[in-house]
Amino acid sequence: MHTDWRCDEDGPVPPLHVAEHVGADIVAGVLAAVEKAQEASGRPPVPAWCPWPLPPGWTMTGVAWAGDDRTGVRATAVACSGPSPLRGGPADLVFVAEEPGVGLGNRFGGLPGPDPGALIADALGDEGSPGVTTVDLTRRSKWAVIRLHFGL
Repeated sequence: MHTDWRCDEDGPVPPLHVAEHVGADIVAGVLAAVEKAQEASGRPPVPAWCPWPLPPGWTMTGVAWAGDDRTGVRATAVACSGPSPLRGGPADLVFVAEEPGVGLGNRFGGLPGPDPGALIADALGDEGSPGVTTVDLTRRSKWAVIRLHFGL
């Protein structure tokens, strides 16, 4: 019998905790829980990223963390929503901070596995313009729209 949380595809994963609603007291409580779990496990702290001050019309809409008292917090996620600065209409952002191999960012991005490294390496093998390599993961997932440009 395992005490780990398990994914059928990826094996042991840290449990994901999601706050039911967001407010100053909830965020403070989540940050305190993250700090307490880190002290208990002896792991370095994982940040919870959020732009501050938020742009006009934006609000924090969610906060989550992955881990427990035994393993410590290994990932955090903060969700924000507001008007799109580029095309109008609504926009959502999720900021994820995680230790390598946790997979929370991949889960939110709709990518398989705990680490996007293989997908990025695959995409880097594609031919690009001389001096600039474009990594396009849009064809890998209907949710992930990631374009990285590397000056090589």
